[in-house]
Amino acid sequence: MSRIEVMVSRSGWTVNGSNWWRSACLIVVGWCCCAPLIDVSVLNARAPTTRQNREKFQVALKASIKELQAEFAVNLEEIAKYCDDNDLLIEAKEVRQLAKPLPPDVLQGENLPRQVQLEIPKDLPEAEKTWRQRLRALQKEYADKVFAKAKTALDNGMISFAYDLVREVARHNPDHKFARKLLGYSQYGNEWVTIYAEKMLKKKHVLTEKYGWLRQEQVERYENGERYCDGKWMTAAREAEFRRDFQHAWVIQTDHYKIYTNHSLEMGVELGRHLEDFYRIFFQTFAGFLSSPDQLKKLFNTAAAGGTASDPFVVHYYRTEDEYIIRLQKKLRQTVKGTSGLYLSGERNIPDERVAHFFHNLEATEEERLATMFHEATHQLFSEAYTTNPKVGVESDFWVIEAIACYMESFHRKGDTFSLGDPHYIRFQNAQYRLLTDNYYVPLQKLCSMGMDTFQSDPNRSQNYSQGSGLAHFFMHHDDGAYRDAFIAYLSAVYDRNPKVRAKPPSLMQLTEVAYTQLDQQYRDYISRLKTGLEIDPAKVAPGPDKP
Repeated sequence: MSRIEVMVSRSGWTVNGSNWWRSACLIVVGWCCCAPLIDVSVLNARAPTTRQNREKFQVALKASIKELQAEFAVNLEEIAKYCDDNDLLIEAKEVRQLAKPLPPDVLQGENLPRQVQLEIPKDLPEAEKTWRQRLRALQKEYADKVFAKAKTALDNGMISFAYDLVREVARHNPDHKFARKLLGYSQYGNEWVTIYAEKMLKKKHVLTEKYGWLRQEQVERYENGERYCDGKWMTAAREAEFRRDFQHAWVIQTDHYKIYTNHSLEMGVELGRHLEDFYRIFFQTFAGFLSSPDQLKKLFNTAAAGGTASDPFVVHYYRTEDEYIIRLQKKLRQTVKGTSGLYLSGERNIPDERVAHFFHNLEATEEERLATMFHEATHQLFSEAYTTNPKVGVESDFWVIEAIACYMESFHRKGDTFSLGDPHYIRFQNAQYRLLTDNYYVPLQKLCSMGMDTFQSDPNRSQNYSQGSGLAHFFMHHDDGAYRDAFIAYLSAVYDRNPKVRAKPPSLMQLTEVAYTQLDQQYRDYISRLKTGLEIDPAKVAPGPDKP
């Protein structure tokens, strides 16, 4: 499985905790709790020590998964044929859809139901009751088997693949308590909710689509145009005038974010929803980011002690570009005019540091505004995984810091489904165009040797951004995600707390155990086959903008 099926609640809000590494603590504990479910009948659970043995192990594990999936597909087809025989044609199509594979060059997923599954009614027509009972039993059995494989994968260092399998478990048995726990949910009554949602529900708050969390008795007054502001009720228009000054901005709290905005309450709530969706896919994609032995030890200790709640990620969203420029110009020596968003890293006791800044860009489409937000949010999430703010990519390996942010821009949600890494996204089209049409390519070894100043001052910086975007896609998706864990380990080293590790992180050649020249060739082959929809003919199709 080279996709990640990201599951989020229909409420559109959180995963565990208020910082993503904090959530990882609970995940580590979750795996330990589930140890009895490990499958030892097919594969040796002891981690292989040589590259050859690791490759054999991974091939064997993935082959066993494919066999399990094939058996599941056969059983699904039997249920679908039963539906056909009983003129339940729509239901038969739905059953067959469960066996349909997802595209390997896109990480895509769907929402999990918020409600706990109800018992199948006994008074249903016999044919409908029969197929539903058979399907639920089959999915539950399949989910248990896949979860055992996931534990085996995790025990042997296949972190990304293990998370693929956990999401597969939750897809087929949304009430699997261990999978739900690992994905950040607990059962509250007849619902699966996040920690923050449970906290608000216990306070008798309800989550509204437009206004976020409100006390139950406030909802009707808000819908009638009233607002509770500065300790008193007033009209929505009067509150908007009061909050026009950013010093009195709306503050929208979500599970992982605190958003300040003088645009509107509704906009702040909408941004919170987008950011929480993004947080989920980010966290689940990069679960291995904190997977070094020292980091895991810290996670075990923190989890054993119950952990501490970290500060939420802070976002400032300004109503106009002028406000954005004036506020940031005081903090930076260089001009910020022409930028659409910035993440300012720094110590937490410095005002407005470790804050992502954006403005409502009227000249950009919603898709472009969201891409900017996801790019800077990526910088923020990686940077704030640490208690201090390390300078990263100063001496070398700067390309990957921007490349992964460009890759994450491709996050897209439509209704209850969403994806990451769609080849049609402009960054990946540009990567293909630069290589195949312009014949532009910086050898990977040279690209990795470039530090921040060298990379940012390079006259071909825009082309390098495009190449980096393509390389990120390659390392995330090539050969069914074979390099994904190595790539995440590389990112982890580039951001490591230890300045000596950051200054000289292990190379991609070391982590993949593949020579740079071979990786260069594999990238050329991969990007040539990537179906971006781009016609490589400059007379017909102009390249998209290479935006740093």
